[in-house]
Amino acid sequence: MKHWRIEQVAWDRFDPTKVDPEIIPLVKAAAMVEKNGGDYALYLGGVFHDDPDFRNAAEYWSVEEIQHGDALGKWAMIADPGWDFDAAFARYRAGFRIKTDADASIRGSRTGELIARCMVETGTSSYYTALGEATEEPVLREVCRLIAADEYRHFKLFYDHMRRYLAREKLSFPRRLRVAAGRIGESEDDELAYAYHCGNEPEDLPYDHDRCIAAYMARAMGAYRLRHIERASIRPTMMVRISAGEKAGPGAGDGVGGKEAAPGAREVSGGGAQGKRRRRRRRRAPWPCAVASWSRPASVVEWGPRGAPRLHCRRNARMTGIDRRSLLALPMLGLAGTARAQGGAVNVPEGYPSGYREMAQAAQREGSLLIYSIMSAENWRPVIQGFNARYPGIRVETLDLPNARDTFERYLAERATNSRTGDLMATADPSGWMDFQERGELLDYVSPESAAWPAWGKPMPGLYTISADPLILIWNNTLVPEARRPRSFAQFVELAKSNERAWRHKITSYGAHFSTFGYNGNYAFVRKASDRAWGWFEELAKLQPRFERSGGPMTEKVTSGEYAFAWFVSAITFWPRLNDPARARLLGWSFIPEAQPMMIRGVGIPKGARNVNAAKLMLDYIVSAEGQRAFGKGGLTPARPDVMPGEGIRHTYSSIVQAIGGDANMAPVDYDPAFARDYDSFMARWKQTFGIR
Repeated sequence: MKHWRIEQVAWDRFDPTKVDPEIIPLVKAAAMVEKNGGDYALYLGGVFHDDPDFRNAAEYWSVEEIQHGDALGKWAMIADPGWDFDAAFARYRAGFRIKTDADASIRGSRTGELIARCMVETGTSSYYTALGEATEEPVLREVCRLIAADEYRHFKLFYDHMRRYLAREKLSFPRRLRVAAGRIGESEDDELAYAYHCGNEPEDLPYDHDRCIAAYMARAMGAYRLRHIERASIRPTMMVRISAGEKAGPGAGDGVGGKEAAPGAREVSGGGAQGKRRRRRRRRAPWPCAVASWSRPASVVEWGPRGAPRLHCRRNARMTGIDRRSLLALPMLGLAGTARAQGGAVNVPEGYPSGYREMAQAAQREGSLLIYSIMSAENWRPVIQGFNARYPGIRVETLDLPNARDTFERYLAERATNSRTGDLMATADPSGWMDFQERGELLDYVSPESAAWPAWGKPMPGLYTISADPLILIWNNTLVPEARRPRSFAQFVELAKSNERAWRHKITSYGAHFSTFGYNGNYAFVRKASDRAWGWFEELAKLQPRFERSGGPMTEKVTSGEYAFAWFVSAITFWPRLNDPARARLLGWSFIPEAQPMMIRGVGIPKGARNVNAAKLMLDYIVSAEGQRAFGKGGLTPARPDVMPGEGIRHTYSSIVQAIGGDANMAPVDYDPAFARDYDSFMARWKQTFGIR
């Protein structure tokens, strides 16, 4: 019979002011995995088909597991009224089913199956104890206490049956030890990760195992304190004793706190999502990134404030050993004694406010950061490396969206449905940023680096500048004699006029009619150069240029000779290609000193950010001198005035100002409402000039 019932929980004591939003996703995922316990009971029933005593015990176990799921699901729906547990669980069941028709254990023996169950069941009691102690919400504390007590009793249930089968099967010590040790390192492809996906992510977001398990793990580790892991350090000895067939003594279980791991998986797997996700038959435990590879560990445990462990996972590492029964198996891997030495100390820059260290520690507890941007992974790589060196334990994920407008549209759509969205946004769309501010979605955050920036670098409250990237002239040196190579737009137009017949259809640029990027660059140039710009465009139109949508194809076609010349090419797509000596000899380029178009990339924190402290840390790092140099190494053009070229950085805003003769010759794509106001009239004239219909 059940030791408690859901209706006995004091649900009327629920206190919404004490709910930690970071715990809710854990509870949702745990609820679905726990409720799925009935299928695993069917698997065990097949393995022990001729043992009615054990089958009855397994059925008893599954009834309590299902109740755990129902209780956790009820709490999650109270904490998040917009969440539908039944719908989420139906989605989970449709995408993940375990094999229930086995007639023998995948461990090779029933003793092995029960040893594995003991390993698994030593996890959850400590997990729910830790989770209950991590929350201040009284109802969740009570539910976790009840579940933790159940889970310890479950360990004893499997242990007693293991002793019975050990006497019968006489499994050798090496085989028993292999099962016990092997249970730690097993990997699970989907059960826990897919539960997190179904419980916390929108249905139209494709499932990704590594993203989901990392998101789950980052939160689960936040519940643990050093005392939980130190208390669990007796488990290696205990489980070796179990594998040897000895009776576990009083210390084997810790009472209510006697199992370790995070909610997640059971021992079997099956089909799922119409066969799209392949699974092994073994159920694993939600250990946070315990072992990805013995030779190349996927994670480093770092200790945060108040003894909280933080686990930093390499972005592309395969996460293994992560199932609901194994989080505190970290001591078994020898991490308990060395975790403190790993260090999670933050390196707060000199001169930052006195409370900044506390904010950094709060960011470490958040554990992750999601960035929406239009920059590539190569642009971000040096920045993320520098950020992680300064603030260890915060996993940074960037989502490279197709265009600037998508950054805002995705966020607003997710915000409208109360879905997980970006914590930081970085994009080159001034009109989009102005609209974003008008909607009240931009967090007014004052960076401690603010004083180092001029007014144009912080154009509205909470918005800062990542980079100021120039649009330049480029040409093929074999088609442009050295004496004729231009150093201004006027010289380029004269060169084109003198080659009108030879260069017909052989010059190119961004089409203003193709994208916001193309429009912004053209408009900024015309706004600065005025009537001269329209006169130059009229001359170029005589050569019937072919317009492109992005800088990459323009550069490639100039390199091949398909085009002789291009104007308004994004320098950040062009300059990296000059690292190839052959290209550097073949290609030439110049700034545009009459009116140098500059694409201004902004960065800001949306009010819907979940991990706002981590977002503040990253924003501050981006606008610091160190962060600006990192972006320069990643291929962007540092905008901070005190950053100069060198150490892999070709140009900065300040060096470009010097090259073109001063700020007065800049044509920035800035936050002037005229960009949006004049769009229709500008495009009508631009299309007429170039014969675009």
